[in-house]
Amino acid sequence: NFVVTLTPDSFSYSKTIQDVVAEITAIDTSSARQLQAKLKVCLECHELRSWTNQVRPLAGLYGSIANVAPSRSTPDLVRRWDAENLKQFLRSPMDFSPTATMPDPNLSESDIDLLITFLRHFK
Repeated sequence: NFVVTLTPDSFSYSKTIQDVVAEITAIDTSSARQLQAKLKVCLECHELRSWTNQVRPLAGLYGSIANVAPSRSTPDLVRRWDAENLKQFLRSPMDFSPTATMPDPNLSESDIDLLITFLRHFK
């Protein structure tokens, strides 16, 4: 196993998913491959850094305000994309917000954890 160093400030638009994963995650090779595969699915709709068709880019998502309708359990709460909210959303977008347009990504818990690690460091 090899571990890569976290360096989130060294991105450029021309880098591949593999480059980004290698630079921002401190995970083993197998997990890096798993994350790359899941990011390819995300990138079918999302861009890494720019808005497209009103779909939010992945960069800077973590910690930002979640632009979603309130849930029944938290009707007045302004939610941020923190680890817990991302976990709930990625498990079931429609349960998190009835107005969500993202399809159910069918992710395992380990997939969700890897994506949250990626999003936490991808500014």
